[in-house]
Amino acid sequence: MTAAGTTVTTSSSELKVLSMVNSSRAASGIGALSLSERLTRMARRHSRRMASERRLFHHSCLACRFPSGWKLLGENVGMAPTLRRIHRMMMRSDGHRSILLNGGFQRVGIGVVRKGGTYWVTEIFYA
Repeated sequence: MTAAGTTVTTSSSELKVLSMVNSSRAASGIGALSLSERLTRMARRHSRRMASERRLFHHSCLACRFPSGWKLLGENVGMAPTLRRIHRMMMRSDGHRSILLNGGFQRVGIGVVRKGGTYWVTEIFYA
C-alpha cells in the first residue's frame, strides 16, 4: 500500500538504476551486482517511507534486519528530479561512491518511488 499521491515506479526504473550502478562498477574494473528480490522489497519500503515523510534518512538499524551470516552491508539513499541526477550525486560523494564501488558487495536491492516530480531511491548492498 502506498501513501496518497505516491506512485511506486515500474521495475524498469529500478533496472535503470541497476544498469547505472553496474556501468560505474565496470568502468572501475569491479564486477556487476545481481539484483536481490528480498533487498529490493526492503529498499522499496524504505523509499516509500522517505517519500511519505519528504526527507532522506537511512535505516535506523540495517544490520538488525538480516539474519546472521552477512559479511558486509551498505546503504545509499538519494532524491532528485531524475534517476541520472541521483546517480551522479552518489558518484560525486566520497561516502556513496565508496559503497557503490566496493568490490566486496555481490548483491543489491534497489527501491525507486516517485512522488510528485521527485524520485526517491534506496540502494541496499549485501555480501
